[in-house]
Parts: sequence; structure tokens; C-alpha cells
Amino acid sequence: MSLITSTANPLYKKIQSLDKSRERRKQGLFWVEGQKEVEMALANGFEPEVVIYSSRFDRARGPHLQQHHYVEFSSDLFERVCYRESVSDIGAIFKVKPLALNTLKLGDKPFVLILESVEKPGNLGAILRTADAAGVNAVIVCDPICDFYNPNAIRSSVGTLFSVPFASASTAEVQAWLKKEKIQVFTTFIENSKPYTETSFGNATALVLGTEAYGLTEAWRLPHYQNCEIPMRGQNDSLNISVAAAVLAFEVIRQRSL
Repeated sequence: MSLITSTANPLYKKIQSLDKSRERRKQGLFWVEGQKEVEMALANGFEPEVVIYSSRFDRARGPHLQQHHYVEFSSDLFERVCYRESVSDIGAIFKVKPLALNTLKLGDKPFVLILESVEKPGNLGAILRTADAAGVNAVIVCDPICDFYNPNAIRSSVGTLFSVPFASASTAEVQAWLKKEKIQVFTTFIENSKPYTETSFGNATALVLGTEAYGLTEAWRLPHYQNCEIPMRGQNDSLNISVAAAVLAFEVIRQRSL
């Protein structure tokens, strides 16, 4: 197979185009760089269109990757196509997966994280990393602002975007789904709330977190939902959404391990 060295190559231009959200949506594709991330995507059922090696990559380190269609770029060209400054000389174009709620497979007493209109891809990636570590059954984004396949989301998730089941839908659709699945809902409104350590998460549980800037909208203020809070001891009145998700998620795990 010939070595690709030119920025005029159509495949190079295609990868560059996937830096834009509108192109990812239009083509139904996204770019992943780094051996760990590529291997995690493959291990979790994401379908590659093409795997791309830098000429510096030792293919003996990833022989199973050669089961897929692959192309070799010069090391200089590969560096130019990458979003990160330091990667492991391998990347791939993958096909996006459906994000519908009905694709989620929940076990007994599932634990779900729900994010309303999350704005920052880095926070989304960090939450997915936490969800993977805590064994969360699914992450659902209501009315998303940022793109799941944004390079910052992929990078900050350290590949866990591929290991954590996730879906996206409107708030109304998610609320109807929660009711159908008989999942108790805990919101993060301060009013009439209990400290999270005094809240019982033993049954099927959904934790709902609001936007970084404004918190939850009034659509989540329903009488049959319970409010829980993380008490603040200092002068600030809130945590970064990814930190709050980690605190709450590991409390759920702590309670369920007792």
C-alpha cells in the first residue's frame, strides 16, 4: 500500500472536515486518535471506516488493528491531521452510533446520570470518565448543546465515551422514559433538598444535573422527584458539573456496596 504524504489527498481532507460538528452530523462519522482510544472504540462495537497509521507506528504493537481497512500516512502528515500534540501515531474514522433511548439496555436497579443541555465538551468527557469508573449504566443528555463526538469530549473521556452506554433525547422524552422504566429521579435543586449522604439511592436511580451556568430548568421541578444537594462549606455555592457528578456517583456506589 502506498504512503500518503500530501495534504491534497481526499482522505486527509475528509479527516480535517470532521473537526466541524456540522460535518460529523452530515457524514455520520467522527475522528478518533490514539491507540488506547481506537482500541476502546473497536472493543465496544464502534465500526471503523478506515484505520490510519503514521509511518512511525510499529504495527506489531496492534496486530488486531490490521483486520480493518487501513492507510499509512507519513509521520508529518499524520501530525498535521491530529487534534492533540502528542498521540500514539494511530487514528481511525468511525461511524456514529444511534443515540436513541431505546438502544439502552438496563439491568436490575439501574443507575443513570442525566445531563441537561451540557455545554462544554470537556465536562461531558470528564463525566463519562467518572461514569465508567463508577459503573453507571447509562449517561443521557437532554437537549444537548455540545456534540458527543467533539474532539475535546473524546480526549477528556480518555476513551470512555466508547465504554459507557449513552443516549440523547428531549427533556419530555427522557421524563416519559424514566416513568416507563420506573426509575426514581433525584434532581439537584437546593429548595427542599436533603444532603446527598442522607438520601437513599438503593433502588433504580437517575441523578439529574443542570447546565454549568444556570443549573436545572423548571421542567425538572416535579412533585414526585426528590431533591438532593452537596453541602457547600466555603463561600462558593456550587461545584463544576463534572465534579458534582463524581461526588454523587460515588455516593451511590458507596451506598450500594454496604
